[in-house]
Amino acid sequence: MEYCLEQQLDTQCGSDEIIVVDSASYGRMRLNRCVHTDYGFIGCGTDVTDVLAGKCSGRRRCQVVNIEALLAASRVCPTDLKSYLEASFSCIKGLSTYQSFRLFVCSCVFVCLSVSLSVNRQKV
Repeated sequence: MEYCLEQQLDTQCGSDEIIVVDSASYGRMRLNRCVHTDYGFIGCGTDVTDVLAGKCSGRRRCQVVNIEALLAASRVCPTDLKSYLEASFSCIKGLSTYQSFRLFVCSCVFVCLSVSLSVNRQKV
């Protein structure tokens, strides 16, 4: 899917699924609804899969309000020409990063509390 800079990226998976960023490129890869004129700079772009995955992968929903700000450090095309984001996502069954962290903390607290109680009982 193509995301023009003035658009928001908003993708979401089902309640028991998480987002995986399959691929993402930022630049002026081809003429499309975001880039109408060549100006000699079609085909410039860079892989930003890692950047977008850091923002979206492992979550149930991902919103990027300002695509240009998120990808500013990755810009390889001339700054006075409009770029766009091209990205593809998948949804896979699983817990979100937040849910996984919450389960880990709850499990850890329970285990730590259980160990603490058994140690205190032995001292008495």
